[in-house]
Amino acid sequence: MIIAGLDAALRKSGAAIMDGDRFIRAEAFTAKGEGHGEAFHEFRTWWRVFLVAHRIECVAIEEPLRSDLTRTEVKIIKGTPTKVKVPITNQQTLFGLYGVRAHAIEICAALNIRCFEVNNQDWREVIHNQRKAPKGTKDSSEWWKQRALARCKQLGWAVPSKDAAEAALICEWLRIRLSPLGKTADLFEERAS
Repeated sequence: MIIAGLDAALRKSGAAIMDGDRFIRAEAFTAKGEGHGEAFHEFRTWWRVFLVAHRIECVAIEEPLRSDLTRTEVKIIKGTPTKVKVPITNQQTLFGLYGVRAHAIEICAALNIRCFEVNNQDWREVIHNQRKAPKGTKDSSEWWKQRALARCKQLGWAVPSKDAAEAALICEWLRIRLSPLGKTADLFEERAS
């Protein structure tokens, strides 16, 4: 079965392909158009061509960030250091992530390609045996991308970018998920809940 992994974003996305347990390729895509409309159009064109050209049968897409996620920062309020919760990203970024997700899953549906969505902590736990960056990490996104590059290098997989590296590991997560052992693990998880 030919499967793909997608690490999608409004501007820089990565995609990877495996045939069974054999890594085929990873590629990067950059939307250059102005505004969300042009970026979505460029993404749609690239994604559809990618899926059709490589005869993809099943896809895993990393879920976009949740809109309610926050981080704690210390701000000076009336001269006193105070811990406050702030959003981890802005609304424009979320619009872009959710828009790209909508286009990606709609194209899969139109092409009759089975599509799974996976939370970044879930696929990272399977691949890296770790759900979160170490406490105190300044830029956890960059830390994870560096880990993805290192893992792909260790596996001997040529990847052109950090986003393509994450896509390759999302694809590997899907390969594991679809394997008989991966399905067995899922059955036990469902019974436990």
